Amino acid sequence: MRKVLTSVLFLFLVLLSCSALQPYMRQNDRCTVVDLASNAFLSHTTRSSFTGNSSTDASNLRDTGKYYWPQNLAVVGITEIRHKVDGQYVAYGDITLSAELISSEWCYTLIGNEDYKRPFGIDLFCRGRNGSSDVDVANYSWHMGNQPHSSSGTDSITVPANIAKNYDSIWWDVALVMDLPVDTVNDQVEYGGTIYRLIPTDEYYTATIRFTISCSDGTEQQYDLHLAGTYKPNNKPDSSMTSIMSVSRLAAATSFDIAQLYETRLPIDVADYGYTTNSVMNGNSDGLVYIYLSSSPTGQTTTGASINKFTLRYTDPNTGGISEIDSASNSINFIAYLNSERGYKYSDGPGATGVTIAYDGTDGWMKDTPILRTNYLVISGESMIDKQNDKYVRWFDSGTISITIPQASEQTFNNTPENLAGGMYSGNIYVHVVTYI
Repeated sequence: MRKVLTSVLFLFLVLLSCSALQPYMRQNDRCTVVDLASNAFLSHTTRSSFTGNSSTDASNLRDTGKYYWPQNLAVVGITEIRHKVDGQYVAYGDITLSAELISSEWCYTLIGNEDYKRPFGIDLFCRGRNGSSDVDVANYSWHMGNQPHSSSGTDSITVPANIAKNYDSIWWDVALVMDLPVDTVNDQVEYGGTIYRLIPTDEYYTATIRFTISCSDGTEQQYDLHLAGTYKPNNKPDSSMTSIMSVSRLAAATSFDIAQLYETRLPIDVADYGYTTNSVMNGNSDGLVYIYLSSSPTGQTTTGASINKFTLRYTDPNTGGISEIDSASNSINFIAYLNSERGYKYSDGPGATGVTIAYDGTDGWMKDTPILRTNYLVISGESMIDKQNDKYVRWFDSGTISITIPQASEQTFNNTPENLAGGMYSGNIYVHVVTYI
């Protein structure tokens, strides 16, 4: 609502000046999936300078005064941060970067089994661009996480406007640190007096870090960096892999009361999820990523076969497995929900982002059959221009998975909690990703 003309003009001018600043994050493909047994991610001194040779072998290089191209997880920055007033450069404001661990601790943690993990940290090195030159910006770098040089209590840093005015762009390189290396004979690593165990598997160990970059003029943008790693996999990940889906089970997933859920009909969150690709230079910004939930490990219906509904089944207390005794009487269906921050439902088409989609477990994928996709979550690519004016595209989303227990009339087995034997029940939710990028 306009109060007076001068207020409207003032706001208009402020918005014009703010619009020049362009925050961005570039997630580098070199670290999309890392080898957790590698000894090429050792610690760095605070004033380390960047070595951009992609062929550099950083194995066993610790505190050399440099950090290396293969260690660079991501770049978080902001461009067009200054303008001229009376022939002199003036910054739009102070530039601040903050970092927050979203996953439970500074460890790559095995999806589905939090007993196995590998400590890590990050180093954030501040750099700036003046014309065509990239230079280190001294005194604005710091360390986080489980690593030898962690800056205790530091989760943000600010470059004041009187320093920022010297650069066209400012950014932070995010370097991975995994120091000390893993004892690969005993499949463990010690950090801070604690022994962390790993298990060889083809499954991913994951973690998530959230960055917020802002200018004191009001510009602000948030980015989630989803990390993945493997430890002694039987099948080495494809080096061209660009896609990560991380799912972190919440405590409620192992402790909810079926009868209470049935009575309240209210959903409870059982997992957090995060999806990302690396940033693809000159990528297809019209490409799409589909995500859906099902009860099938493959999530495919290539033969037209049906997929069962999500089901909680009685667990044999002696074996820990699904009981085969009177399984129909001791089973109850559930509904799972994807609660997305930035996706949209396929059947609704592009529009408002951030949706909740319900799944009964029967959704699948059949190539060239769009009708099966109506219930899918769709993630669009986001384009950005970095400090060198290169275009990158990245597909990403974050959110939660929740469940409810439907009423007996909606149940395959027509069961209510009163019909079920007392004890533990278990069921699986499979998250599937189909990429067209």
